Amino acid sequence: MEGFKAHTEKISRYYKSQRDTIILALQKHMADLATWRVPEAGIYVWVKIINIDDTVKLTKLAMLNGVAFVPGNAFSADESIVNSSFFKIGILAQFLKIV
Repeated sequence: MEGFKAHTEKISRYYKSQRDTIILALQKHMADLATWRVPEAGIYVWVKIINIDDTVKLTKLAMLNGVAFVPGNAFSADESIVNSSFFKIGILAQFLKIV
């Protein structure tokens, strides 16, 4: 059990470091464009874009520039919601290499 506990503590520190790097990148590049909350747990950061209500279109544009995120409507149980000002950034090492 000690090995498992040590492993989970190591992973937790790693994800916290990744999350902190994403938050710093958001603060540096999107402070005037978006709002977000620093998650206490999980592997995603929810971001709300100011004055944009369709992150699906934004996702397509971002992918053309080598940036990937998931538009917020993909996480809605209500299938009638097609536009959203939110998106999720996964805490991924590949993202951090771009930042």
